[in-house]
Order: sequence, then C-alpha cells, then structure tokens
Amino acid sequence: MNILIYEHQKDLIDLFKIELNEYNVTVCDNIIDIKNHIIHEHVDFVIAELKDQNDSPLGIELMKTISFSKISIPVIITASKSDLSHAVESMKLGATDFITKKEKQSDTITTIKEIINKNISTKRLAKKSINPKKNILFIDDDVQ
Repeated sequence: MNILIYEHQKDLIDLFKIELNEYNVTVCDNIIDIKNHIIHEHVDFVIAELKDQNDSPLGIELMKTISFSKISIPVIITASKSDLSHAVESMKLGATDFITKKEKQSDTITTIKEIINKNISTKRLAKKSINPKKNILFIDDDVQ
C-alpha cells in the first residue's frame, strides 16, 4: 500500500515513517508535489494536514482537487486544533476522516492506523461481495 503524507512537523513525519513502516510512505512538502503524486503515481491513501506553515487551508484545496478530478482515494485530514467548519467542508468534499492531532503524537498515529485498517477491511469486504467468482457446471442428463 502506498501512503502519501503532507505534514510540516518533522517529529511527526519521523513517527509516521516508523509506525507505518509496513507501507510505502512518501512525504511531500507542498501542494504541487502532492497533486503530481496523486495524478501520476499510484496512491492508495493520503494523510494531509489541514493547514500549511502559512496557515493556508491546504487540506481543503487538496480535497477540492481530488473531488474535481473524480479520483477515488481515501484521505485523512489532520488539524492541530478542532475546526468544525473545515471538518464539515473536508468531509463534504469526500475526506474519509478529519482528526484533531492529540497531545501525545503516538495517540494520533494510533487513530490514523485504525482508520487505515478499517478502510483496508472495508475494501476487502466490498471486493468479496461485488466480485464473487464461482464456476458453475450444469449437467444435463437428457443430452444424448
């Protein structure tokens, strides 16, 4: 699984790389790189901070790009503090989840891992129910 991350806190980036080491993790530091990765690379999951260093709502801009492009990628938007209006807007644009970063970074990582695992399980169930492949052999005794 390929996970794309936008986060400007260096210590949290390092923690993501350690805790999500079973996945291919790519870290981008600007919106142009994020958009290019989403459009040109295979990305299974995105974790993006709501606001960049300049307090610009990068996460909302990203969700608008993904929504407009009709790309189906689960996205978790993270924020340093609770922001109901941005949470609602990002969810309306298709974000999988919106989480407020916890005081303990390990709690934030745990929450994100739970969301990723839940999403993986949901995809597996959907594949099983949508695409059941069964071979059926009909035998007709009356064929001479």
